[in-house]
This record gives sequence, C-alpha cells and structure tokens, in this order.
Amino acid sequence: MTEPTLGVDRLTPAIGARIEGVDLSAECSATLLNRLYELLIEHLVLFLPDQALTPDTLLAFAETFGELDTRTMSTPRAGLRARGVAGKRWRPPAQYRCLAHGSHL
Repeated sequence: MTEPTLGVDRLTPAIGARIEGVDLSAECSATLLNRLYELLIEHLVLFLPDQALTPDTLLAFAETFGELDTRTMSTPRAGLRARGVAGKRWRPPAQYRCLAHGSHL
C-alpha cells in the first residue's frame, strides 16, 4: 500500500495544524496512524478538513488513539447512542480525552 503524502500547515506557532491528503473514511495503515499520532503530539490539535465520516467511522478513527473518555457528553448525535457513548454532555470526538495517552484528541 502506498502511503499518502500529507500536507501539514502549521496554524499558529504554539498549537494546531491543518492536515491535507488523508481520507479517514478509508482504512488507514498503521504507518499513517502513527504519523497522525506524531503530528497530534507535535501540534496538539489537528484539523482534517473535507472528511465524509459517519458517526461510526469518526468514533472508530478516534478510538485508534486509545480508549475514549465519554463521561462528559450531553446531547448525543444520531447513531452514537447505540454505541453506548451518549452521556451527560456531548463533545465531538476531536475533543475526547485519549485515556491511553493522557492527551486530548
């Protein structure tokens, strides 16, 4: 499998990067997931625009970085209640706390 070439655009000197060239609706290789994790650690916040994800694929992607902390959710989105992640306050998976690594996604 040929790895995609990622475009990384640092958004500020301190935090955030826009990542281009990845399709999260397709299966991601371990190499790609490792690279995205490295970018997450480096930039703390990643923006991956123009993704066509269902609630299930969004959660599956977020879960690749570790167990999701869903204790602070409110208003659940369609499809998430069935996955057992509907709680008291809703936060998009991009803001879930990754329990395995102690960082925020």
